[in-house]
Amino acid sequence: MMAQVFILHIYIYEPPPPSINSESYSHVDDLLNVTREMNKPKAEIQKFEGNPMGNQRFQRKFNTKVGANTNSYEERMIFLLQFTSGEATE
Repeated sequence: MMAQVFILHIYIYEPPPPSINSESYSHVDDLLNVTREMNKPKAEIQKFEGNPMGNQRFQRKFNTKVGANTNSYEERMIFLLQFTSGEATE
């Protein structure tokens, strides 16, 4: 008895990669803006009240959570006012 061997060729269509143009970069910018909006800080940053011992820690957290995820100086200032109290806001 002779075994039969079947060879099946499957061709999968792969579209060409998209060309990179200014419109593509515009979409990337849009995605970055959406990502920034989603990553804006929650209440994870403890308010800074002006104690010099907590200054470095506050600055690191603030820069990581707010500075990297905001688009403008004004927006950062609004968050800074939200996350400071007492002597630090004066």
